[in-house]
Amino acid sequence: MTDQQTSLNQCLTQQLTTDTSALPLADDVILQDFAQDRIVRGRAEVAALLDAFFIRGFADAHVTMQTTIADEASAMCEFVFCGRHVAPFWGLPATHRVVELPMVIACHLTNSQIQRAALYYDAGILLRQLGLAL
Repeated sequence: MTDQQTSLNQCLTQQLTTDTSALPLADDVILQDFAQDRIVRGRAEVAALLDAFFIRGFADAHVTMQTTIADEASAMCEFVFCGRHVAPFWGLPATHRVVELPMVIACHLTNSQIQRAALYYDAGILLRQLGLAL
């Protein structure tokens, strides 16, 4: 294991939530969103999902990293996502409400590209903060 590769994997995984314009995704990447029970396949589809969540759907969005763990083949980030819901998301019209959502993303990387990612969060917390659930 090299410290350089570990640091790179950590940075690449963090990039998923902050800069979707140049994502280090493999062509055949798979992302599983456990909260939506949804699997997304391929670079364009995964990038679109991440962009909708972390960039377009929420204004003033920012991520506060809590914990990051990485080795030469994987990385995991625990973070809190904050933003104001300003655009359609999951087919829901904008509520203009602010959300603060604890999340975890775990990634497997090969040759500095993300091959597989698993996204964990509580959809109930998100929907309650949007005023759409009990």
